[in-house]
Amino acid sequence: MAPILLGHHVAERSNDASVLNFKLTQASPGPYTSNATPGTLPFVPTLPWFCLTKLFPFPDQVAVAIGNTRLIYQHPAAESDFDLLRALVPTWDDPDFNWARVDPRLWATMAIIYDRLPERMRVYKIPLADEHLPLLQTIPSTPNLSLVTILELPGCSELSDTSVVGLKQLHSLCALDVSATRISSHGIKVFARTVQWSADEKKGPWNLRILRLRNCKAIDDAILPHLSTFHLLFVLDLRGTRCKPSAFLPTFATSSETERPLYHPTPLTEVVERLRQSSAAIFSCPRDNVFVLHANCLQYIPAPPAQRSAPKLEDACVTFSSTSDQVIISSSAEPSKPAGRKQHPWSRHRRRGRDSDYDRIVEEELAAHAAAQRTAAFYGVGRGFPCAVPAPLTTHTYGYPPEPPSIRSGDGNSDALMLYRPPPPWSVVTDIAPPQQQEKKPTQSAEVAVVSKQKMAQMADYMAQVANKRRKTAPAPVSSASVSIPTVSNNPFRKKTKPPQPPPQPAKPLVPISAIPTPVLPKGVGPKPTITKSTKNKFDWGSWGKK
Repeated sequence: MAPILLGHHVAERSNDASVLNFKLTQASPGPYTSNATPGTLPFVPTLPWFCLTKLFPFPDQVAVAIGNTRLIYQHPAAESDFDLLRALVPTWDDPDFNWARVDPRLWATMAIIYDRLPERMRVYKIPLADEHLPLLQTIPSTPNLSLVTILELPGCSELSDTSVVGLKQLHSLCALDVSATRISSHGIKVFARTVQWSADEKKGPWNLRILRLRNCKAIDDAILPHLSTFHLLFVLDLRGTRCKPSAFLPTFATSSETERPLYHPTPLTEVVERLRQSSAAIFSCPRDNVFVLHANCLQYIPAPPAQRSAPKLEDACVTFSSTSDQVIISSSAEPSKPAGRKQHPWSRHRRRGRDSDYDRIVEEELAAHAAAQRTAAFYGVGRGFPCAVPAPLTTHTYGYPPEPPSIRSGDGNSDALMLYRPPPPWSVVTDIAPPQQQEKKPTQSAEVAVVSKQKMAQMADYMAQVANKRRKTAPAPVSSASVSIPTVSNNPFRKKTKPPQPPPQPAKPLVPISAIPTPVLPKGVGPKPTITKSTKNKFDWGSWGKK
């Protein structure tokens, strides 16, 4: 499945520098892709460890194959006991633990199979362009598991009426915040059309319950007909838009004081947690089996190229004593030691009463230098040491831009656009008929209204061209003129063909030769008579010897 990309198109010149090719920015792989199973494990692997390492690349198939079966996660009784979660996620106990270093498919597989997981497993932070996010959206909601998605992109410049189509892959989208973006009422229409609902399956963001459109100046009352596509929607924040509260009555009403925590500035993760803890049957499973995918950034930061190892920090201190002929070399790792004696011509003129003072100063300087070196080595500060603060692994998370004074003051018009209705239970999904069964056939007038005059003229021209082409390719009827008068070719070098000649007709009728009388020749004209010789005395060779 292709990742969800909302980035800008980047212009690249062709080889001849004459054509600009606009390409969409590609998604960077997650840091978890660099994690590999070591050849030697520090623990004895168990059978569940082997099974999960082979199954986690296919969480969608695991969800179908496991059915209603659930296993109970066993927490270790002591620190020395084997822990399956720490064996699969070695960085679980790190102070700077980041979900970007854990494969999201492994997290989803653990949520599908096990009950009583640690509370930290409840929410997984993931960028929108993660290559495995579309795969996780295919995991169905069952009575034993509900995997919901939160998308927070307030002030995102990449989100527009065109790029909003990419959100059609978020089938489990529960809460959406696109405040202060360029999206308009037409974009909400396009977003609503991505919902495809049939009796067999549901595609698109049909599970949407919370929608925040604050400070979207291109949003008006035209979005109301398209909101009917989201049957589970019950929290709608339209403050700072051109909408009127009266246009949404009676479907939505102004929220009361008890529902105000469901709106901004409460983060969507806390709102979903409040819904999970509520007694209403909002999700398809019990509250303990609801897990959240939280996306509030676009993609991962590309990994930096491999760098050469930095030189080792110099950790040596050379001290020359002014009262003695010793040279002291010390470091923070080992105690001071004399390196040798150095003869000073004026050393015999020094007063011995000050030797203890100089030695004390040397010891204090060495101690201060050693402490500074140990501090630098601990925090990783200095030349050749990496920074102790971990570098960010994802792009900047989208926060809430400054609000206009009218919204900050909380005037009556802005509060009236905090719309709310009672949350529909999950059972409504099975009771509502698919939209395909509710649609009516369009009337004849609607068909005429859809086809414009310009399109009808184009169709007439097209039909005329087709008829003219058929007329040229159809064979012409045979006539006497076509037979007698051959067509002359335009090519002067082509061999001219002669017209077919009719067979010659006889001048007189044919008569049998036997019916013609024999002519009588005059005397002296006929052939002369021939003299025949007698053959009586001729010897008969054929009968000779047969007597």
